[in-house]
Amino acid sequence: MKPLAKLIAVGAITSTALVSTSFAIAAQGDGESRCQKHEQRGHHGQSYHHGKRGHHGGEVRKMLRGLDLTAEQKTEIKALVAAAHTDKPERDLTQVEERMAARQALMANPNFDEAAARAMIEARQSDKADRELARMKLQHDIMQLLTDEQKAKLAERHSKRLERFRAHHGE
Repeated sequence: MKPLAKLIAVGAITSTALVSTSFAIAAQGDGESRCQKHEQRGHHGQSYHHGKRGHHGGEVRKMLRGLDLTAEQKTEIKALVAAAHTDKPERDLTQVEERMAARQALMANPNFDEAAARAMIEARQSDKADRELARMKLQHDIMQLLTDEQKAKLAERHSKRLERFRAHHGE
């Protein structure tokens, strides 16, 4: 074999061995699955995921940022958010699996069943509407706790955000 061919063959074998070793080490990890890691620190470093549900906390914090809430307002808002989280039904994994299976069956069927597809879409939209209704109710209840000055400041921020949106989207 020519020296250059030997060098290329040795390089290919070495790089393959290194890649295989790194994959094996990465797969081994530290003994925790990805879900276990998420349970401890949460998605994107937040304290919820897999069992601890809901994103209201982030939305509420962002909405109320800079409004100089009193200690009493903060306590009442925390209670409202906690109540909103306990009112949520637990996610039914069997229902999720059934929906996924129904979608796969629809896609695998040689003939497209538009009625079944519409029924699936309507069920998902109904669930989404229920979640949005709960979110709006929570925001309404929080707004009722704010003073007139705080409401005015929030309305001003909303109008500025709307102006930025219009400028960005060319309206």
